[in-house]
Amino acid sequence: PAPERGPHPMDLLKHPSTVLEAVNTILPLMGYLPVVSLDEPNSEVPKVLRLLALNKSLLLAGHRWWFQKIHRVVTRHSGVFRLGDNAVGFYADDPTQAIFWNKQLVHPETGNPADIRSNTVSGWEVFDVEYEALPHSAQLYIVASTVIMCASSTLSQSDLQVWQMTKDNAMLAMTQNQNDNAQPIDQHGWFAAQQLLSVDSGFGGWDPVAGVYRVI
Repeated sequence: PAPERGPHPMDLLKHPSTVLEAVNTILPLMGYLPVVSLDEPNSEVPKVLRLLALNKSLLLAGHRWWFQKIHRVVTRHSGVFRLGDNAVGFYADDPTQAIFWNKQLVHPETGNPADIRSNTVSGWEVFDVEYEALPHSAQLYIVASTVIMCASSTLSQSDLQVWQMTKDNAMLAMTQNQNDNAQPIDQHGWFAAQQLLSVDSGFGGWDPVAGVYRVI
């Protein structure tokens, strides 16, 4: 008879929709017990948290995903064009009009917001998205990437291949959603769309670039 094996990697990965669930998906694969809190004195938790944050930042670094940007008009208030605290970039429709600097828009040549001629600037605002707000495919990509970094010494080669396949499939799902123009609907912005959708709606959010909803 075939030898018994431990839990399949995918059995452990139900839906890590919070950072704690993501950490508790990874710790057993490294040979550690799950934790009740991220503050528990487990020496591996900070390492896992750092690598989860690293893989999230790498995924978002290209500023290309529908769930991290929204097209909007920024209005001058008290002489400045202030963006939200979660903003990590802004790409003006007219790049000669304004550029992003320190959570604000400034003139691209002088660095002075007073030199921006118009009182409004339209363009794409890019956000840093908390792990919990990411679509499932993005969460899965981040967790699988972190598993490969953290558990390569404890998992079998075949299990690592499963996680690599999981990572590749998650990227494919994000990319396919990015390019799927089949579901036009008149809403604007991932975060605005999230407010209109129930948790089990089966949808992701509105992609203003392609004019479609993205399915998670």
